[in-house]
Amino acid sequence: MTQRLDPGAGWYGEFLRRDPEGLRACLDGAAMPPWDVVESLLDDLARARGAEFAAREMQYAARLRAEAAAVWDRLPGGAGELRDLIADAAGQREAAEAAARSLTARLAATADRAEADAVAGELAWLRDDAARAASRHEDFTTRLTALTTT
Repeated sequence: MTQRLDPGAGWYGEFLRRDPEGLRACLDGAAMPPWDVVESLLDDLARARGAEFAAREMQYAARLRAEAAAVWDRLPGGAGELRDLIADAAGQREAAEAAARSLTARLAATADRAEADAVAGELAWLRDDAARAASRHEDFTTRLTALTTT
């Protein structure tokens, strides 16, 4: 899918800038891509190739990722890795939410328009980070539950 995307634009470009090692690990098969990343890349694909094409790809990607995650999770150490990922996601969410609270207070206290715009931009990224961490926490928890109940 990423071969169809512009590495300098959209979420794909943002992931390359913000976490190139993590994205590379997913693309190389060394890590399971988080579903929120797959969804974001599919949003980029919709902009590049159209919503109908992306909707078909979404169905295919969801099925493929679910099957791959189930196999991945059953590998030796899979349950332990999921527990670690759950803890990491919880920590990332807490850190992003704490930073967002701090920036929200800073935003309320600033009278400078340029500073307010900069803080608002940072705050938007922190909210995105918190939402992604929450989504990942839910995904990892669901996968661990499926692994331990089958």
